Amino acid sequence: MNEQRQEAYLEIISALLGCPSGEEPQVIMAANPDFIDIGLVEVMKQVAAVYVQRGEQNTADFLTNIASQIAEALESLGAESTDEGGETSPTIHSAKYNDFLTQILHLVIESDSDPQTVYPFLNNNLDKLDRRCVRELQEWSKENLSKYESEEARKIAVGIANLSNILQDFPVGNRASNLEIALTGCEIVATFFDSQVFPIQWAGIQINLGNIYHRRIQENRRDNLEQAITYYQAALQVFTLEAFPQQWALAQNNLGNVYLERIQGEHAQNLEEAIHCYNLALQVRTRQTVPPDWAQTKANLSNAYRDRIYGNRSDNLEQAIAVCQEALQILTQRDFPHEWAITKTNLGTAYQERIRGNPAENLEVAITVYREALQIRTRETIPQGWAEVQMNLGNVYRTRIFGNRGENLEKAIAAFQEALKVFTREIYPQQWAITQTNFGSAYQERVKGDRAENLEKSVAAYESALLVLTREDFPQDWARIQINLGSAHYSRILGDRSQNLELAISFYQKALQVYTKETFPEIWGQTQCNLGNAYGDRIKGDREDNLEIAIVAYESALQVFTNTEYPLDWALIQTNLGGTYYQKNRGDSEENIEAAIVACKLALQVFIYETSPEDWARAQSNLAAAYYDRIRGSREENLEAAIAACKSALRFYTLDVSPQDYTRILFTLGLIYQQFGQLHDAYSTFNSAIECVEYQSGKITSGEPVKQKLASQWARYYWSMVEVCLELAIADPQYYARAIEYVERSKARSLVELLASLDLYTKGDIPENIINELKRLRRGISAKQRQLDLVVELERLDETNRIYRQQLHQELHSLQQEFNQLLNQIEAIDPNFSVPHKIESISFEEIRQLLTDDQTVLIEWYITSEAIFTFMVTQQAEYPRVWQSSLAEKTALLDWIKEYISDYAHNKNQWQSQLSESLHDLAQILHVDDILSSLPNSCQKLKIVPHLFLHLFPLHALPIVDKRCLLDRFSKGVSYAPSCQVLQVSQKHQRSKFTHLFAIQNPTEDLSYSDIEVQTIRKIFQPYDDVLIKKAAKKELIENRLFGTANCVHFSCHGYFNSDISMLSALLLNDSQVPAGSSHNPPYCLSFPDGSAIDLSKCLTLGEIFALDLSQCRLVTLSACETGFIDFRILSDEYVGLPSGFLVAGSPSVVSSLWTVNDLSTAFLMIQFYQNLQKGLAVVLAINQAQLWLRDITKAELKAWITANSLPLDPAMRHNLNKRLHKLQDDQKPFQEPFHWAAFCAIGQ
Repeated sequence: MNEQRQEAYLEIISALLGCPSGEEPQVIMAANPDFIDIGLVEVMKQVAAVYVQRGEQNTADFLTNIASQIAEALESLGAESTDEGGETSPTIHSAKYNDFLTQILHLVIESDSDPQTVYPFLNNNLDKLDRRCVRELQEWSKENLSKYESEEARKIAVGIANLSNILQDFPVGNRASNLEIALTGCEIVATFFDSQVFPIQWAGIQINLGNIYHRRIQENRRDNLEQAITYYQAALQVFTLEAFPQQWALAQNNLGNVYLERIQGEHAQNLEEAIHCYNLALQVRTRQTVPPDWAQTKANLSNAYRDRIYGNRSDNLEQAIAVCQEALQILTQRDFPHEWAITKTNLGTAYQERIRGNPAENLEVAITVYREALQIRTRETIPQGWAEVQMNLGNVYRTRIFGNRGENLEKAIAAFQEALKVFTREIYPQQWAITQTNFGSAYQERVKGDRAENLEKSVAAYESALLVLTREDFPQDWARIQINLGSAHYSRILGDRSQNLELAISFYQKALQVYTKETFPEIWGQTQCNLGNAYGDRIKGDREDNLEIAIVAYESALQVFTNTEYPLDWALIQTNLGGTYYQKNRGDSEENIEAAIVACKLALQVFIYETSPEDWARAQSNLAAAYYDRIRGSREENLEAAIAACKSALRFYTLDVSPQDYTRILFTLGLIYQQFGQLHDAYSTFNSAIECVEYQSGKITSGEPVKQKLASQWARYYWSMVEVCLELAIADPQYYARAIEYVERSKARSLVELLASLDLYTKGDIPENIINELKRLRRGISAKQRQLDLVVELERLDETNRIYRQQLHQELHSLQQEFNQLLNQIEAIDPNFSVPHKIESISFEEIRQLLTDDQTVLIEWYITSEAIFTFMVTQQAEYPRVWQSSLAEKTALLDWIKEYISDYAHNKNQWQSQLSESLHDLAQILHVDDILSSLPNSCQKLKIVPHLFLHLFPLHALPIVDKRCLLDRFSKGVSYAPSCQVLQVSQKHQRSKFTHLFAIQNPTEDLSYSDIEVQTIRKIFQPYDDVLIKKAAKKELIENRLFGTANCVHFSCHGYFNSDISMLSALLLNDSQVPAGSSHNPPYCLSFPDGSAIDLSKCLTLGEIFALDLSQCRLVTLSACETGFIDFRILSDEYVGLPSGFLVAGSPSVVSSLWTVNDLSTAFLMIQFYQNLQKGLAVVLAINQAQLWLRDITKAELKAWITANSLPLDPAMRHNLNKRLHKLQDDQKPFQEPFHWAAFCAIGQ
């Protein structure tokens, strides 16, 4: 199914879903009737399946019902045109085909087979050039050839043969059908002209049959080519050299054409057979006797030499060029314009592949020659030939050396798009598929646009091509696509990197099943080289083993690519070997680095900037890395050599040509400057690299997962910059401020950009409802993009998921259109209004302004590969103070984290019992007491900005000297923020109103104290309290208006953090738990080892939280387990978790938990928290004081508090509570362990 047809189907489905009830027939009637077919029915069923998976059964039933009605109507229409036996009724259809065949044959005979006369008639009757025509032609021929006298019948038979010849070249309609009709005609005529009675005519028809089977699209390609050979050989039994030299030569020439493309047998031998056939033909087709035929066969011979495997590759290509040029001496543009243009095209291809001469100049010659061919091969006159040249032009622009690389690739893509206007899958399936392959290669290498998106388009194009280019029919093309898919997955950004590399290796190995060293040595060698690249980067398996395999693969490739015959390929492999030896640790490290340097220098003996700039730059890049780590020789000289190599590489790698390589080499150069002690050079170089990666990040349109992956790769750029700033700060303290500014630039960038983009400010008199609508659309666009991200992350490649993805794209496009229309409306009111696209980074002065008074301190942690940095900002200090750990202390932190997380995951009892001790150890590692000792005693309020895994720990509960913990030291509260810039944005949301509550209460009905918690809290808000209790807390009952009017949103339920796919983290609602052994099998679920699962379609997932409207909300409380978890593995510290979803949705404050909490102590904590809020305390102070209260309350005080607050404890709860408390003395504190009171933290304001 082509993409255009599928888009048309989806548009019809969207129209059906959006039309008022009862107007469905009008939608169907208004649609293009060409698209009301069984394909539409199938797509409707697939889309219905998507809605079932999403829990929208009514929509699914609606589509299924409509699909059934259309299917019944189509079946009914089909039945009307058939009789009881299933044969098409001759009274309805045969008459029109009979008339058509009579008229067309008359026209062919009368016009002497003139295409200019016949083509217009065929063009007006395209609807009859179908499979039915094949059957009708057979019937018509039986009837008419038998009723006429022999001379008249012979005339008709010749007419049928000539019609078959015309249909072979007819460029309009369904090409496969045209060829099948032509084939049928030739087969009919072959039985009329008996080989014994009419040997000459019979032999001529054998040649025509060979031509048709050579071109045939339907059935097995391999078998078709073998059949073509059989027919040509049959013709040669009559057309001998002695009796019919010209016909003999024609058959030999055509036989050569088939051997050139033959699948069966050994490819190299087939090419030799083709050359032999052409040379035989040239015995007759001489320049003196039949110059045009001689030239045509010469042109064909050129193609064979261009592809030849035997002999020297360079010599073969020179021979191909020479033979082409010979042919062009006869096939001039004036005398033979069509043949001249074809031969020019072949000459361009030979120059494109040429080894001798200047590579860049060879490609320019190819472009010139192709453009000359287009003077004749225009789209109007020769569409197929025009498209072929467009495809070749695309290929040469894809590899062009002169000019701007990015612009060349855009020209390549444009040329392929032009070719696809003619090469449709229906008419030219093979050419369409080959163009798709080339299209994929261009997108794989594309500089402009989103890199991840380009690679996905590349993979999609290759997969489309494989629908036609199967291994059975086109094994060589199939194998070439396997190589391309391997390269695309090797570079792929989306998906798991390790899995992508495994797929790449698998694709290369599949290709090697076809491309063997004996039959395709050159391509075999290229694939070995690609395999070496994949093993060099492989993650699975032993690293050193993988590098050894890579070296073996490169050395295998060198068996083919020698310095003399393939100097450029040989040099490329030397570059790759240099990179691999540089990474190798097995053996002598010193020797490995020397081997790397030698290999790169060997490559640079061949690669020069003028002719091979990209390969030259890559070799320089590898050489720089090797010199940077070189052990032998002078360290200073090695670093000088590394700097020189980096600067050389940057001659080619620019932001426009290859931004990824440009930033990578800038980073390497910065590291070298840092090693050299040239700190100012290092600073400016790192700054350039960071500006470049931030520029690239702004160009990414393929979703947050891609941004996060790339940002994680770029994290080390910021690490190094911070280290350089701190070294420079020793002499110039202003660099302390710059250091924290770069820390901030590295943190939670996507969250900052999203939050800032939702804050819209206008100067004109724009109605509030329009601004709110604009915010709604921005939030909707963001949420829809995250849904798309989720579909990509799930990596489900079935048709259902593809359709769902297309649907999401359509919905996203619709939202973006609405957004743009609204912008136009606003600009009419306020011409200066604009939506911010780039968010400026926060400055140190702005960070200081976040501290509302001189009693507030901000502590920000930053962890690099070498150390832990702690920045302390106060109003009193001009610059931040910085504490830096040793590498050993950083290692100790990592060890502590591993033990903490392991205990939490696998032994919660041990984790809980050791929590106090663990927090004590963490405080020692972080030197908390040393940090606090440097702060003014007046500081009573603390804002914490953690980094990476520090977000997971209750830093407010860290024990300190003289005080019990940080909460005791900072009496005005301890709050958290993902970054200073997130804090800056959240502080703009000042909301004083706190009267309306929306709460979810115990939806899974297994949290007994949750009921007490919510029932007590809601009293504070009555009568403005909306609470969904237990079974009522179903997803479908949660209306957005409940969120939109709430000042406080409270979830008392279970929470779940998905560490694999963060967007599937969720708050569990009613009916979302699937017990073990249940027959219910939800399509999107989280499964557990005990067999139970969570049905995500019945939960409120993080992806859905992003779309909520909390514009009136002041506080979201997540009184559930693990709601404060984030994906700490993202090195860019993107802070992806439930709290970020609620911040984006509009709440300036979120209270969430850091572990699986106890429902009893949590209920008490939450009640006290809200009572503190009722007294007017700020969120952070209210939760902190509630935590200290819970920690310090005695048994006696607790009982008195329960009585005073009239908590609605039923007898069972009272019994359970007494059971928990009865062993304690009245002055003992039941909840003094941090497990009970320290889990919750206040994030935001």
